Amino acid sequence: MSDLPEGWVETTFDELSDIQLGKMLDKRKNVGEPVPYLRNINVRWGAFDVDDIFSMRMTPEERKKYSIEAGDLIVCEGGEPGRAAIWREQECQFAFQKALMRVRSNGAAMPDWMYAFLIYASASGNLSERFTGTTIKHLPQRALASTPIPLPPLAEQGRIVEKLDALSAQSAAASAALTRIETLITRYKAAVLGAIFDDVVLGHKTDEGVSIGEIAASVFDGPFGSNLKSADYSDEGQRVVRLENVGHLEFLGDKRTFIPQGKFESLTRHELHPGDIIFSSFIADQIRVCRLPDLDGERAINKADCFCIRVEAERALSRFVELLLASPASYRSLEQLVHGATRPRINTKQLKALRIALPPLEEQAEIVARIEAAFAQIETLARAAAAARARLSALDRAILARAFQGKLVPQNPNDEPASEPLERVRAAR
Repeated sequence: MSDLPEGWVETTFDELSDIQLGKMLDKRKNVGEPVPYLRNINVRWGAFDVDDIFSMRMTPEERKKYSIEAGDLIVCEGGEPGRAAIWREQECQFAFQKALMRVRSNGAAMPDWMYAFLIYASASGNLSERFTGTTIKHLPQRALASTPIPLPPLAEQGRIVEKLDALSAQSAAASAALTRIETLITRYKAAVLGAIFDDVVLGHKTDEGVSIGEIAASVFDGPFGSNLKSADYSDEGQRVVRLENVGHLEFLGDKRTFIPQGKFESLTRHELHPGDIIFSSFIADQIRVCRLPDLDGERAINKADCFCIRVEAERALSRFVELLLASPASYRSLEQLVHGATRPRINTKQLKALRIALPPLEEQAEIVARIEAAFAQIETLARAAAAARARLSALDRAILARAFQGKLVPQNPNDEPASEPLERVRAAR
C-alpha cells in the first residue's frame, strides 16, 4: 500500500489488536464446567447464527482466556478463511473454538474498520494470498497478525465507517429488490403455464382426453438396484443422466456421471435420445422436467427415478408435453398422488395415467410459440436483474476500494494523525 493520505499510516493487525486463537476441542483433556462456544459455522459475514451451539468443558482460567466481549471481532481461521463478524452485545455467554480467532482492538483502530478491511481484502482476493493449505484453506493466526492494513486517524475511521454503513444499507435494499424480481420471474412463468394449461390438464380422475401413456412411444425408468451400482461408475465412458441433472424446464449438465462402455452396452434398453423428456419422480415444491439436449454426440442412459417420456411425433410435440408437465395444473394433479408419503414420488404408471385434452399439432405449435414468446420477455427481465446484481457487487467492491484509499470521505487536517495513538500503544507495550 502506498500513496496513503496525510495522517494515515500502514500497519498490521498485530499492532492494532490482541489476536487470540480459540480453544481446541479435546474431550479427553478438557476439564471444568460446560461452556457454550462458537464454531466456524456460527460466524457469518457480519452476523452470528447461535441456533446450533455446542458446549465444552473449561476451567475458570480458560473461560476468561476465551471469553468474548462487546466489540470483539471474531474471524474464521478455516471454512471460509477471513469471514468475520463483530460481537455487539454487552454480555456474552459464549467462548470460542480453535477454528476461530478473537481480534480485540487495542484502541488505535475501530473494530468496524478492521472488519471492513477483511471484507475488502476477501473480495479483492488479497486475503487469499495469505492462506495455507492446498485443498482445505486456512488463515493462520500469524498470517492474520502480519496482514498489512492502512490506518486513518480515528476520527476519520468513524466517518468512513458511518458512510460505509449508509451505503451498505442502500446496497442491501437494492439486493433485496433484485431478489424479489427473481422470485417474481419464477411466479410469472408459472402464471403463463397456468393460464394456458389449467383447462388442458384433466388430471387422473377422468376418462376424458388422452393419457400421457397414449401419446408416448415409450415411458421407462432407469435401471434399479444391482443393475447399476455406485461401483459401476467411472471417470469416463458413456453418460448417465441422474436426478441432479433434471431441473424445472432446464437440463443441468454441469454434473457429469459416466459408466464404462461395456456396462453401457448391457443397459441400452434405457438409452436416451436427444429431445426425450426427462421427468423426476420426486414431486416436491414443483415438477422437475426437461428435454434432453444433444450431448455433443455422447450416448446416455437414465438412472432410476429419472423417467424418460418419448413422445410419438405424429400425435404431440415434445416441447408442448414438456411445458404441460411443468405447469401448476400437472403439479396439483400429481401432488395429490404423493400427499402424506414419506418419500413424495410417483411411478411411471401414475405418470402415464395423467390425462390431458390434446389439441391438434398446429395448435400445439401455436401454444408453444406463445409460451416461448412470453418466456423470452421474462428472460429479458431476468438478464437485466442479473446484470444489475453484478453491477451492484462491483459497486460494493469499488466503494470499499475508495474507502481504503482515503477517497470515500474528505480528510480533516485537524484530526489527530493515526501515528499518534499507534505510538501510544507501542509505548504501552
